[in-house]
Amino acid sequence: MLNHFFGLANISESPRAYDHQKSKIISEAKKLGKTFQVRVTYPTRSLLASNNCIHSSQESKINISLCGDLVSSKSEKALEDFISGKSALTHENFQDLLKAANGTFALALLAEETWIATDYLGARPVYYTAQDGTLLFSTSYELVKRLTNTNNHLDFQAASEELSFGYPMGNRTLARDIKVLRGGNYIRCTSGNFEIRQYENTNVELHAYTTLEESLEASASALKSSIDERIQPGKSQIALLSGGLDSRVITARLVESGQQVLAANYSAPNTLDRIYAESFAEEVGISLQIKDLKNQISSTSIGNITAIALNLAQKDLPNGKLFSGDGGGELLGFIDIQENLLRSTAEFGTNAAIEHMILSRLSHHIAGDNFNALIIDNCKKGLLEEFEKLNFKSTSKKVFAAYIRLDLSRHLHRYFSGLEEDSRELLLPFYDRRVIHAAMRIFELGSTQIGHRFYYQLLSYLPPSIIQTPWQSYPTSLPCPVITGTKTALSQWEHLKKKNRNDARVLAIKALKLTATARWPIKMHRISIIWICSLAILGIYKNSYIFKQVLLLNNYFSDYSFDMDALNK
Repeated sequence: MLNHFFGLANISESPRAYDHQKSKIISEAKKLGKTFQVRVTYPTRSLLASNNCIHSSQESKINISLCGDLVSSKSEKALEDFISGKSALTHENFQDLLKAANGTFALALLAEETWIATDYLGARPVYYTAQDGTLLFSTSYELVKRLTNTNNHLDFQAASEELSFGYPMGNRTLARDIKVLRGGNYIRCTSGNFEIRQYENTNVELHAYTTLEESLEASASALKSSIDERIQPGKSQIALLSGGLDSRVITARLVESGQQVLAANYSAPNTLDRIYAESFAEEVGISLQIKDLKNQISSTSIGNITAIALNLAQKDLPNGKLFSGDGGGELLGFIDIQENLLRSTAEFGTNAAIEHMILSRLSHHIAGDNFNALIIDNCKKGLLEEFEKLNFKSTSKKVFAAYIRLDLSRHLHRYFSGLEEDSRELLLPFYDRRVIHAAMRIFELGSTQIGHRFYYQLLSYLPPSIIQTPWQSYPTSLPCPVITGTKTALSQWEHLKKKNRNDARVLAIKALKLTATARWPIKMHRISIIWICSLAILGIYKNSYIFKQVLLLNNYFSDYSFDMDALNK
């Protein structure tokens, strides 16, 4: 299981509500098994349950849980000084620790006060809710949901954003009263209060490099350091290896550093994802463990799809942390930034970017125009809020920063939030603070950098083995510059399209059953949905997207309370 913590802080003067919630925390820890231990520093103030408690000395009276990695000797030394009592736990000292950290992490410290933090990007989630004079917090969304005393009301703003973008924005979750800590922030709980502070301002544009060469050199240096400093003790590393570029960059650097690598590939037979992974593994002389992509029905959300794939890919691998190339295409390939987006944003400003970013909309076959309009208005509102926070002169970098917040920061939340027994800690070089800074400081973000143009130039600064065999390129990016010969296999995206068509019938059966029996709080076009389901079952309609939307809406209405009348007011 991944490292997790959950806990409780008394933020009122009364111990009654705290004592009641405290017993629930202890009971939940027992259900999760012997690996979870409950730590109490001050009995009437706070407690922490974790499967990764760092024992402290009695003198310092501090209990700490760290999920993930700080990837900074300075931060690790600061943490040791807190434990030993050499440093006082103050805002200044805590912020210094967090500012120096380059990793993906969630951190909880229980002392006379309670301190909780997430990483620079907010990629390792920390969820929290304040109720009845207590602050409940956890690295698992499901744990916070289970431990809350009230019904979980659907945050329709968050649901609208997930339907359109794949994830909620800002600090929102699907539960209205449960929030997620934003990147670069931390919480401090005292008796009678809690506050959220920013330890690093991510809303300000970073000073840009002056030349392309400077950008390339800085990006290469940051990327190499981010990989090297995540290498685990010993000479053997475990890494995911697809047929794409990002995981290959990581694996090539590990091999260049003298490491023995066991790579894992999770793909369908006779696809480029497998063929290119095999040819690269043979080129650099590493072991490759291949797992067949199961013919499972696609999940209803991006986060769930990612979590399922990661969990299946790592099954039967030796114990240990796992290198993953998540985020490389978004960060250094600029795959979210298209030329028409740059042009329209330069000419018409932020509003044009917002219109462009709302690409995925609820099918008009599912619900009425008023409901669809509410969803679109919510998405525009959420994006506008994010753009207004960003103090950037460059409009293209402003759009890039918004995409990083929307996609990269939330992409792995479902995985990191999960309580699956076989899940393991990920090593994520592309999520490194230094790599993100290097990408944000690119001297100019325009048509000569997007679509993997910048990334392909960066390869000349990285291990030569990367370009010895072809790799799978994104559909909207430049093709792989390495000669591939005759293409005889499906790409990852072609395979997904085929799978999407194959999934339509099975998902249509599920959607049909729900449409016939479910009690939904909004007016759905049931006859239209039934008609399309019937066409899919007969093999005439072959797009599963509409059925995923029906299933996702049903999840919202079955898992959360929802008042459409109150929403319209």
